[in-house]
Amino acid sequence: MSVFDAMDWPHTVSKIIVTVGYTNQTTGAWVPETTVTTVIDAHISDLSIEELRYIDQGIVERGARKLACKASVVLNPGDRIEIYEDAAGAIITEWLVKSHLNKSGLMNKHAGIDRNSYLLSLRK
Repeated sequence: MSVFDAMDWPHTVSKIIVTVGYTNQTTGAWVPETTVTTVIDAHISDLSIEELRYIDQGIVERGARKLACKASVVLNPGDRIEIYEDAAGAIITEWLVKSHLNKSGLMNKHAGIDRNSYLLSLRK
């Protein structure tokens, strides 16, 4: 546990991996879509004014946020993120990972904490 864990989102954040359905080429049988949900520790924040300057305005208008998590959590563009906006789970929003923003060099250098930041776009 690090001092930066206190900045993580206070409610549940989940990574959702979806494997699309397909036809098995050997048997011809349909293999249905599968979904795997994994809870992750992450910090969710709005984008800074500087970040907003170089991000596609179409993404920003739909809704954009930044997610920072441990480097051991692998996220790729297109991955789904589910964020519980309140403790009761009454408000849940779904987001898509759009791109990797940066890797925290200073935190790693001075505190030994390796975190990555990603751009999220609201999934509609």
